[in-house]
Parts: sequence; structure tokens; C-alpha cells
Amino acid sequence: MPVNNLRIFLLFFFAAIVGTVAHECGHALAGTLVGFKTSVHYAYTTCLNCFELSNAAKTFRQLQEYEHRRILFTWGGPIQTILTGVIGIVLLLFMRRKELIDAYNVKHLFALTLSFFISRNVFNEVFFLAKYFTSSKVSYRCDECKLLDYYDASPVVGHLTILLVVCVVLWWVTFSILKKHRVQFIVWGGLGSLSGGLLWLYVIGEYILP
Repeated sequence: MPVNNLRIFLLFFFAAIVGTVAHECGHALAGTLVGFKTSVHYAYTTCLNCFELSNAAKTFRQLQEYEHRRILFTWGGPIQTILTGVIGIVLLLFMRRKELIDAYNVKHLFALTLSFFISRNVFNEVFFLAKYFTSSKVSYRCDECKLLDYYDASPVVGHLTILLVVCVVLWWVTFSILKKHRVQFIVWGGLGSLSGGLLWLYVIGEYILP
């Protein structure tokens, strides 16, 4: 494997792991800001005092306030992921003003990797829609599921919209902004991201960050 392809693979491999943990840290930060005690794990973040706070909400207004804090806690992860992707895209837009974006260029590749943090939503939405269309069951486990439910949005329309928007953005980055070594970026970046994500979620994550 040429060194440039290996670099793409490894950067996306580690980005899949770092991105997952960073997403959970986004939840933890948001939770801390709204007064929750949080604990970050390899693929989820728990609220340690939510049961206590929920029981303390005696009136309808207090319950509403608690639910509002819960939804801000839920927003923390997606906002972190989106902001990281936006930073990557902004960097690419600045750099392409003076040079062609090349997946073999280290600084370009770093910005491309940041912009692809939002690809997490592709996997989430595809898994949700696959489960829905094969079993007609609506999942409420993922962040997007909880947010759509909180805002009384149609789960199918909501997930399809998110998937469409993210795919359009990623297509734009890959086929409009990126100019050189596009095929290598798609192949090795995809393999690296998939390998890193699966290894973290199903093999080593629970032992490193239980």
C-alpha cells in the first residue's frame, strides 16, 4: 500500500474513534452546562443525577424545565459533530482559494477528515431507516431519534431529510472541493473509517472506556 493511501486509511481509522469519543464529550459538556453530572463511556454518555432531578420536578413547569435540560444534553453530541464538520469545510474553502485540494496533501487531508465527521449521520440514518422499513419499528435510541420525537417531527421524514442533507454536503466536499486523488480518498478513507468505527464499538471500546 503506497504511503499516501496508508496515511488516508490511518487518519480516518483514528478519526472514527476520536470522533465517537468527541461526540460523547459534546454530550458531557452540554450536560455539565445545564447542571447534570455526566459520565462518558465508549459509545454513550450517562446522566448520573437525572433520576434525582426528574423526581424533584413536582410541578408541570419544573418538569418542562427538566425536559428542556434533557434535550440540551441530547443536542450536545450532534452539535459537536456538526461544528467539527463545519470547521473542516471552512478550512477547505480557505485553502482552495490558493491551491487545488489534494487528498495526498497532509493539511488538506486533515481538513477533509474533519469535514467528514458528519458522515456519522449517514450511518445513523441508514440504520434507522433499514430497521424501520424491515420491521416497521421506530427506534428512540439515537440522538436524532430523541430530538425528532421531542419536537414532534415525523421520524421517517426527519431521518430522510437529515440523510439527504448530509449526503449532499459530503458529495459537494468529495466531488466539488476535492480535486486530486479522489478515488483513493473514497476507498481508503471509507475502509479506514469503517475499520476504526467497528473496532472501537465492538472490540476495544468497552475495555478502554467502559
